[in-house]
Amino acid sequence: MWVIRREQKVHTWSVDANQFVADEDDVTYSCRVSGALLLEEVVNSYGREGIDAIMNGAKEHFKESQQKKASGSKVWWRMREATLFALASLSEQLVDLEVSEPSRVDIAKLLEQIITEDIGIGVHEYPFLYARIFTSVAKFSSVISHGVLEHILYAAIKAIGMDVPPPVKVGACRALSQLLPEANKELIRPQMMGLFSSLTDLLNQASDETLHLVLETLQAATKAGNESSTSVEPIISPIILNVWALHVSDPFISIDALEVLERDFLWLDKICAPYPNGGLAVRNFKLFNETLLGKWLWRFRVEREAFWRQVVMTKYGSLEGGWTSRLADGPYGNSFPELYRIACEKDAYVADHIHIRDESVHWEVNFTRLAHDWELESISTFWESIYSAFVKGFGEDKICWKPAQKGFHVQSYYSALSPFGADFFFLREASGRLKSPLELHSSPRQLRWGEF
Repeated sequence: MWVIRREQKVHTWSVDANQFVADEDDVTYSCRVSGALLLEEVVNSYGREGIDAIMNGAKEHFKESQQKKASGSKVWWRMREATLFALASLSEQLVDLEVSEPSRVDIAKLLEQIITEDIGIGVHEYPFLYARIFTSVAKFSSVISHGVLEHILYAAIKAIGMDVPPPVKVGACRALSQLLPEANKELIRPQMMGLFSSLTDLLNQASDETLHLVLETLQAATKAGNESSTSVEPIISPIILNVWALHVSDPFISIDALEVLERDFLWLDKICAPYPNGGLAVRNFKLFNETLLGKWLWRFRVEREAFWRQVVMTKYGSLEGGWTSRLADGPYGNSFPELYRIACEKDAYVADHIHIRDESVHWEVNFTRLAHDWELESISTFWESIYSAFVKGFGEDKICWKPAQKGFHVQSYYSALSPFGADFFFLREASGRLKSPLELHSSPRQLRWGEF
């Protein structure tokens, strides 16, 4: 099953990197996907015995490929590449067992044996095996020795700048994305300028499926390069901005490009700043996405009779915790985690802590012990926060948008999320009971939790 590979596919992948990446990432239906699911079921059903059987099979296939190679077979590499693919599909289970019982699995020893034997073969003759070695090392980097990782890292950097088949460059990018953040900065520093130059060339050539991969690799390189990335910023930044401009209608690629700039080149905040603040008012897509999530949060609470809301509630409303099958951990415990840890009643509603008599509000929150000196400031801020809330204690629960009486406005929420706006989004609950799946599933940053 693992070695089934049509010659037409091999030819297509040899010249079309986009198709190779698309087929590699395809998890819908193929012979290999079916095989991976079968192996996963073996592990889930038989546990360590299943893993032992799979490892024994992998070792047998490796020996068989060695015999075919020695006999002069031209397709010996296919069985070895398929073996690496099979092992990589179970990387999480194998790594966990390698860490807990290294002598039982010994996946690192088998992989290093395959890698050291094959990494010196012709990259043009066996591009798919080279690509699989790179991607497999990325999956098992936590258990492979530092010496082998450094060797693969150098080989991947070299491959990016060479005239090699597309699958090799794809595999090298996947390896670099995983290995660069943990690499020894002193050892890779001499290679970084050449790597930036090669990635920039790839960025100009990439499209569709490969563009995201190159941007991801470039982001890993800028994080690892530090000083080198600063020196090449004037060269790389215009190219990335051009990528963003060409793909501005594609939300995924445009966000990838802006995230590279946002995380690695500090001046992005300046171009995203409003005109009065000296910026170019370029929309920050990451913040804008959070703004749109906030809009649907607002509509979910306000449009209670809408058909789409009824569909959501029918599918998810009966589950504890909203859209997740377990109780979410927000918003409680986020603003004052040190106080939440010592709270007597961690699962209580806000309504359980409030007492209202003749429009006079009294809050009663009990802790398991007296506060330490370093916790007094948090306690003071906590009391100020809850007593500043306007609570009636009666009426229907509702969500309120303080900046405008007419209700939620996307532009004002975007301003609130941006560094140049104010934190003025508040959710109010008359009873203190929080039931909206959207609220429970959103992060505090997205919701701007305030008064209840």
